[in-house]
Amino acid sequence: MPLNSNKVRPYVELGGCLAIVVASSMGAWFLPDEYHRKVTIGLLAIGVFFDLLSLFYHLMTMAIGKFLSGFPMVGLFFYAWFILSSRYSLVAWGETDLDRVLLFKLADLAMLLALHALCQLPTLRQKPRSEYK
Repeated sequence: MPLNSNKVRPYVELGGCLAIVVASSMGAWFLPDEYHRKVTIGLLAIGVFFDLLSLFYHLMTMAIGKFLSGFPMVGLFFYAWFILSSRYSLVAWGETDLDRVLLFKLADLAMLLALHALCQLPTLRQKPRSEYK
């Protein structure tokens, strides 16, 4: 039975994307502090940008009555990338002990998940997509 290349391709692309995330996250741990903070804060800023953009599109959907999708999981992807690549925690900024940083990263994860959920909250009030123009 021959493999259908159309079915295999998305998994190859997803694997490539995950390999880039893992490799760049491991590389970010070895950057000097000044570059490390710029790279990781950049990832966090991109995640916040996509979440705020998604919130804007969801609110516009309810305001104008035309369906606008937004970016449902993109912000969450960048938050996970930030948590993997950062050597520090947002909750305990000056903490350097690895055990405590990993513990505080769980608090970061909870905080960023809550932010993402708040930005996606308007989707619960939307009508089904078929009812929009």
